[in-house]
Amino acid sequence: MSQVMVTIRFDGDADELFSKWQRAVELWEEEFETKGPATVVAKGEGGGLLVVNVFPDDEAHTRFGRNMGGPMEAVGLSNPQLEHLDVLAIRFQTI
Repeated sequence: MSQVMVTIRFDGDADELFSKWQRAVELWEEEFETKGPATVVAKGEGGGLLVVNVFPDDEAHTRFGRNMGGPMEAVGLSNPQLEHLDVLAIRFQTI
């Protein structure tokens, strides 16, 4: 099984979106009593927010993705642009 990466883009004020995203993940983690995926969150050059989630397998990806709609709706996040990708390699150093 390969790892799955999902990019999620939101248009709007990055700081406001970031706060909402963090709260939505907290709600998901509380409901499922587990940590969310490995994540990188970045502010776009022209505004907006980019979230990159990496899951160990498709099962974890599906569990998070199918159940994240409620928490996102609860905090006012909607209409993200999604892209699903199979991970070929991860190279990451502690910053």
